[in-house]
Amino acid sequence: MNHVLAISLGPVQEFLAAARRTRDLWFGSWLLSELARAAAKAIEARHPGSVIFPAADALADGDATFANKILARVPDDPESAAGAAIEALQKRRDELREMAFKALGDLKETEFHRAAAGAQVSDLIEIQWASALEFGGEAGYADARRTAEGVLAARKNQRDWIQPHWGAPVPKSAIDGLRESVIDEKLFEGNTGWDAERLYKTFGVEGGERLDGVSLLKRLGRQRGRPLDHHFASTGHIAAWPLLERLRKPGEDEGARAKVKVAWDRLKSAIVDSGVDLRDHEVYAASDPAGNREEHPILGRLDGSLLFEGRLADLFRDRTEVDAQGKRRPISAADRRRLAAKLRGALADFLKAAELPAPLPYYAILHADGDRMGSAIDHLKELPRHRELSQQLTAFAVEARRIVEATHHGELVYAGGDDVLAFLPLHEAIPCARALADTFAGLLEDFPDEDDVKPTLSVGLGIAHFMAPLSRTLELARSAEKDAKAVPGKNALALRIDKRSGPTLRLAGSWTTIDLDLENFAKLHARDEISDKGGFDLRELARLIEGSTGDDRKNLEDLAQKEAIRILARKQPKHGQDAGHSEAVRKRLREILERSKSIAAFADRLIAARLFGEALVQSGRPIPPLEPEVVA
Repeated sequence: MNHVLAISLGPVQEFLAAARRTRDLWFGSWLLSELARAAAKAIEARHPGSVIFPAADALADGDATFANKILARVPDDPESAAGAAIEALQKRRDELREMAFKALGDLKETEFHRAAAGAQVSDLIEIQWASALEFGGEAGYADARRTAEGVLAARKNQRDWIQPHWGAPVPKSAIDGLRESVIDEKLFEGNTGWDAERLYKTFGVEGGERLDGVSLLKRLGRQRGRPLDHHFASTGHIAAWPLLERLRKPGEDEGARAKVKVAWDRLKSAIVDSGVDLRDHEVYAASDPAGNREEHPILGRLDGSLLFEGRLADLFRDRTEVDAQGKRRPISAADRRRLAAKLRGALADFLKAAELPAPLPYYAILHADGDRMGSAIDHLKELPRHRELSQQLTAFAVEARRIVEATHHGELVYAGGDDVLAFLPLHEAIPCARALADTFAGLLEDFPDEDDVKPTLSVGLGIAHFMAPLSRTLELARSAEKDAKAVPGKNALALRIDKRSGPTLRLAGSWTTIDLDLENFAKLHARDEISDKGGFDLRELARLIEGSTGDDRKNLEDLAQKEAIRILARKQPKHGQDAGHSEAVRKRLREILERSKSIAAFADRLIAARLFGEALVQSGRPIPPLEPEVVA
């Protein structure tokens, strides 16, 4: 008799959220994917042709990433198949742990608490499974799958409360505060031969960070055979990408190009002469259209965050000095600023030689999830159709990497099933999100639910300053994705924009409306054909009708819309040099305003688009024409 076996790995969100660097996030995602791969491969090896999700033929693809669930149809003994999966997962977990901790060499237990670190990693992953017996042959597959997944969902709502055996009365990890630090406290005292620089070189800790075994695994882990994959692009590099793209374009003549290169070499020399090891600031450059990694023609492999004046002091955060008691201590913030001041001139000279402004310090995190996938799967009555769906989801994951990295110059953190997590430069965020949504809808169009509604993709974009805590920007992206899921009919895009001044800006709407509005407004801002202040004036107008209801609200909205048109008509673009918007611009603004659900929504799109327009200008791209108006 056949059984449908469902396996889940967790906890996912809590594990991924525990990240202070992009690398922590990337390696944590890759680790979960690798463990899912190992578990699925074990089931497929035991029962060839049994794995349904993920698609079995993708398991050998080293670049493929996988979701945290496995679905298989196994004969007779689901418990032994689940046991084989768990054993393989644990073996792979231990391999990756030992590979990471091997970098710490033969440190003594009084320096690195290896046993506690190993125990923490061993207790990391919760593996739960459930199975259901098929009745009625092939026709019973759908019922058995629903039963197995229902039982698994009930099991996941329970927790195994096991007393941890690795606890100790020492500080908690700086990453999530859940587990104890496994770096001995004496190493932070400054009189044991360890200083901030050695701690960074050995453990990857910064500023006195305490790390537990799981966080160290993220910080030190490697993909075998890929020595530079640990240099996942920083948030600063992603934010600087519009300027890096502009810098990539050839100069008007070789002399101008050589001048820029000389200025960059002077900046590098100034940084190195100040005692900074630039090898610690290397990243992979973005992929070319063929998917090949290439170095930037000016910066090479170096991190674009070096172009931010505000980051120069951080180059010296691990610099130490001997205090009056003979102990090594990190230098003061004032001393870091003093050292950074010596580099500011070289940075300013480089930007001037390249005719570049200071880079825009904002970037986007994209979080996407499929709509109505559960109902689409429930509508599949036959096993072969479910396999076809799994193949299409695998194809989407492959396409997601190409779209994010090769086409839109971002960094893919994770793509598995119908989920995507990625970092993107601002001027690529909306086009990338739309390309992912279009690709997903195209691949899944043959899998409607019982109401003949096809799966779509909703996307959330969290946008913040690159120096904001990564956990904060991740939460913005996840909250934006929930906002998109709340749009009626879904198939939506939502944004949460957190600038360093003012409240978080929230926007949401359906595809072909909000995305085109934002892109058109961004183009108008980039051309300076629309007033920067108009959106804020309309936001103030919208506040006047907040709280009104019924007929009063309708009458006020009608009056407010007329006033909004009057406000926009008297705004003077090009910083007041033009008497008013052109007739074509006024017409487009009226069209968008009339179909907007509120003046506040219109104003928010106008305000948000300014940021995208600035990024478009920084990229040096020609500003394309406005997209045709789409009536919702």
